[in-house]
Amino acid sequence: MKLHVVALLLLMFTSLTYAQISKITDFEKKMKAKVETGMSTDEVKKVLGRPKAVEGGFPDEASSFITEYPEQKGQLNYTTWFYAYPMMTVMRDQPAGFKVNGEHVEEDDYNLYKDLDMVYYYEGKVIGPSMGKSYADLKNPNLVIKSKDPSTTMVVKSKKKVPQNLMPVVCVIFDKGTQVVADTKVFFKLE
Repeated sequence: MKLHVVALLLLMFTSLTYAQISKITDFEKKMKAKVETGMSTDEVKKVLGRPKAVEGGFPDEASSFITEYPEQKGQLNYTTWFYAYPMMTVMRDQPAGFKVNGEHVEEDDYNLYKDLDMVYYYEGKVIGPSMGKSYADLKNPNLVIKSKDPSTTMVVKSKKKVPQNLMPVVCVIFDKGTQVVADTKVFFKLE
């Protein structure tokens, strides 16, 4: 999984309240209690119904929060049945923003400018320092260099709560040889 996706998931998970985390863990416990290791395919069908999808292997993902479906591993020994459940909404903190000289920028640009004394602008917008240095070398007339103002260069904190839609996906993993449940995983896909 890409580093920025992991950071987003960590930020999202840490910004949930206890009640929101409880809602998620209660769903996970309820689903894992319904499907026990050793159940046959017929027993699982009686409890959960027909799966929405079936794939060889098992989901290769440690995190419960996903942005896309995980890759499957172990296709020779396992089969996974997928069950999608109705969307649930949890409230999380709005992501923090970043400003350089009062202008909103991406986190990467903010981090690059933290230790610099000047800010590069191209056509009125803050640009990254490496691009700014390249434009300076080329003597681009649209480039403006200003001193950095520490009072307006900051991480913007936000206490506003915003809704986050999660689609619960239950994965029942079967051992191909015995055709019984080997494991159950519950993922929450960010929508």
